Amino acid sequence: MIEPRHLASYNWIEAKTPTIVVPGLPPVWCGYKTSRYVKKDSGMVYTAQNAARHPESPLEPLFRTVYIEDPSFDISSVDVISDRYNIRRLLSFIAPSSNAHDVKDFSMGLELVYGTAILHREDEKTQEFIGPDEFRGHGHSFGKAYTHNKIPLSTGHQRVVSYRLGSLRLVIHHKTNGYVDDSVSTPTEESAADKDSSLLESMSISQPTITEGTTPPASKLTVLRGGQSIPLESTLEIKTRVHHKPLKIADAAPQLWLSQTPRLVRAYHKNSVFSAPVVEDVSINLRSWERKNQETVGRLLALLASIIAKGKQHGHASIRYSASKDRLDVYECAAVKMFPEDLYQKWKKDGK
Repeated sequence: MIEPRHLASYNWIEAKTPTIVVPGLPPVWCGYKTSRYVKKDSGMVYTAQNAARHPESPLEPLFRTVYIEDPSFDISSVDVISDRYNIRRLLSFIAPSSNAHDVKDFSMGLELVYGTAILHREDEKTQEFIGPDEFRGHGHSFGKAYTHNKIPLSTGHQRVVSYRLGSLRLVIHHKTNGYVDDSVSTPTEESAADKDSSLLESMSISQPTITEGTTPPASKLTVLRGGQSIPLESTLEIKTRVHHKPLKIADAAPQLWLSQTPRLVRAYHKNSVFSAPVVEDVSINLRSWERKNQETVGRLLALLASIIAKGKQHGHASIRYSASKDRLDVYECAAVKMFPEDLYQKWKKDGK
């Protein structure tokens, strides 16, 4: 992998119409040094927030934020644009051992725009309700308990990164669980009444100022300015597990490698009581995983190249995997534009 770099970021916020804050801010990690009880996940949770909040154009925020943060960005130099989730599914197809869960049926859409293959999610559900009698783990509740959100009404932080993989240049967008402010020491456990006030005082960043929003022409997306850009090396992923089922670095590495997320929290609980979690720098582990899996990376590149070739034949296609047949097929489908026309014009301005 060559030249991994941050391109853009944004937060979705609770609003009547699709609204993002750029560059936004991920939740800041505020782990504690003692054990804590965390309730299991419940209520409504997002499985694909971009599509849930902006179903007409889930990918529009990606492009808007990239051009806000870098107006001169050359989109014509990009070969593949995708959600991390899509690439993880393709990776699970060519190397099932790279996925910590069983490989299941999946599908995704493809549009080829002047040589750039754009993969978009095709999820049956974009959110789900976890009932009080169901158990789906502690991931969402743990994140709320161990991080602090500085963007008012934020419902999630998304990041866009770019890197070259073999002969292909990729742009990947994904959800970010949080980031580490290295200037802040880890607080000790306190009473619930005192926790929030003392914790906020320890944070070195101030409350972001949100400026008045704009809505691009022919778009229903409102863009607010606020927050601050956080370097890639400060971002982290959170994984929660029951204490007797430890998570191996190798099981988390493919996901972290695809987004170049260098820090990991492996949080373990017993009867919903979590022992003090530790933030690990796994950047060396990610480089090691890439070296040991050169054959897998090569097969991923070959698959992406094949998908691009199929895209050139059809322009628009649906990619579907059948677990029962262990077969991946690409079907021609009807042309449906994925974002407003002014964004398609960016390729022409860049020379394609």
